[in-house]
Amino acid sequence: MGTVNAAFVLWEGSSVVRQDMAEVRSAYSQLDVYSQRALKSSLQNRRRSDLEAKLANLWVEIYNPHGGNYCGVGEAAEAIIADIRRIVPDMPIIRGTGVIRPCNRETAQRVFQSYADSARATLARDPQFLAFNGPAKEALLGVMRRNIAAMSRSFEQVEGLLSNPTAFASAEVQVPLATAASNYNDDYRHVAGLSSPLDEDIPGSVDVSQSQELGSFAAFFDIFASRILDPKTWAYLLIAILLDLALVYFLKQAFVRYRSGGSGDVVDLYRERGPYPKFLWVNPPVDVTQRGVRHV
Repeated sequence: MGTVNAAFVLWEGSSVVRQDMAEVRSAYSQLDVYSQRALKSSLQNRRRSDLEAKLANLWVEIYNPHGGNYCGVGEAAEAIIADIRRIVPDMPIIRGTGVIRPCNRETAQRVFQSYADSARATLARDPQFLAFNGPAKEALLGVMRRNIAAMSRSFEQVEGLLSNPTAFASAEVQVPLATAASNYNDDYRHVAGLSSPLDEDIPGSVDVSQSQELGSFAAFFDIFASRILDPKTWAYLLIAILLDLALVYFLKQAFVRYRSGGSGDVVDLYRERGPYPKFLWVNPPVDVTQRGVRHV
């Protein structure tokens, strides 16, 4: 058990951490895909997509219109604004905007940003969106996106550390992993509270205890059982058995030699020539005394 546990710690510690990281990534990916579908109104999504397409056209027309040495809101831009108001009828008309001649790009950019901010804010106040509990769900999606981004950044740093086989036990590895797992478990509960029931294939929680308990005899059997199909697990077990058999053999030979020895002194077992191990700490080659060096 000690040999196999040591093998897991030295050679499999990084692999166990990477496996837990992959499970957290996979769980977050499934939850994110589901949340984007379940926490957003399909009608609101279509209106937002149509609005963003119109705003992209408006940006081109205001900032760099087709023909002329001017920019700002000309006839073509006014037609696009009319189309935007069909998507968000409550969007107010911004007064004081028009053709900018000669063109000032900074002014044109401020004009466009005013229209874009006004259109997006009007869509966010839509009664259907509010009835769908839109703000709370949008806030949750924002938190989840930030957590996923933070997880990706921290896991990239962890991957760089795992080239060192003993780095898995460091705080720089364990803290980001535990934080990502905790964030996922919290986000899952919040999504489940706003959209229940969730898809059955989405993990209700992720457990990274194996990474945190590497080296513990209490968790040895769980870790061993979870990796029982890995050929390397059986290789470590074979190494441990061979070491045990070798130790039994040498102890048996030492016992036989001791029983057949003349003086009964254990040291005599290793002074004679033969195919037996000669331990220097039992029979040192020299003995330093006050009179000098005496060969033994």
